[in-house]
Amino acid sequence: MSAAYDINYSPVIKSMADLEAVNADLEADLEAKVPGTEILSKNLFDKSAIIDGFYIETIPGTLMANSNAAVSPLIPVKPGTIYHIERPCLSTGCPITFEARFVKEDGKTPIRPLTETDVEHTSYSITRNCTIKAPNNAAYFQCTLKFRGINVDYDKVQFEEGNAFTSYVPYERRFIADYPNLPSDLDGLSERVQALESSSIEEITIANSAKIGFFSNSFLNGYCMLGKHAINNLSMLSDYIMYNYGRSGDDLLKLLTRVNKNQSWLGDVPVQNWGIKYGVIAMQDNDGAHLQPLAILTMKMVKSSQMLLRLWAAFLY
Repeated sequence: MSAAYDINYSPVIKSMADLEAVNADLEADLEAKVPGTEILSKNLFDKSAIIDGFYIETIPGTLMANSNAAVSPLIPVKPGTIYHIERPCLSTGCPITFEARFVKEDGKTPIRPLTETDVEHTSYSITRNCTIKAPNNAAYFQCTLKFRGINVDYDKVQFEEGNAFTSYVPYERRFIADYPNLPSDLDGLSERVQALESSSIEEITIANSAKIGFFSNSFLNGYCMLGKHAINNLSMLSDYIMYNYGRSGDDLLKLLTRVNKNQSWLGDVPVQNWGIKYGVIAMQDNDGAHLQPLAILTMKMVKSSQMLLRLWAAFLY
């Protein structure tokens, strides 16, 4: 295919032309194998592709070499379509007019711009900000952006369809593969996504998820930072999120008292608001260390039983 930048004035530009041709072939090959849609922003000017070292000559419309000049890339256009070019001035002394041209499919032959009423301009010098029409044999648009060190603001240049400048947007080009052509569709992804989108979706939160509460005492069971506890590590081996309510120094009475008072621990949510589905009570060490004469122990056990019943009542749905 013909390279868009196949210009004979510079080996550098010729190399750019060859690279552009390779990239174009790769893109065409990709689009042929994976059908899809090209999406362009309304601003068709790609500032990352500016060509330094050239300007458009006023009369013949060809590119002339100049180290203090720059032109836009060749921008694909639709024949017979009206476009607006906006080239705000950045440097002082910026001229009112700047050259612009349409180019044939060969990427070389210049064509004078038309007015909206199909009148051909007498030269390639047009107003920096103006509306023009692509001739019927036009394939590209190109314009001068810098001449003798005086340049427009590249960050504000906009070339768009229509007869007026609209709000500035940066250039963007995307290729969206058609949904049925995605490789993952071999697994019926599109049907599964459509079924999911049409069904009612239940939101899963910590509050409505099933949980196990561990109630215990002693150093191992209770004295640790949130998220670094042995109980937290057990969650990796279970389908449940595990919570520990034990606190170092607790015995059964102290722990059940905290439960009845609906106190929080290692968090802001009170224990009775956890929505616990299962509860595990594992008391050791502290209760054994606090054994007292039989009468006192019996009284404690009675109180513990009463509180235990209240605790389990809070667990059941």
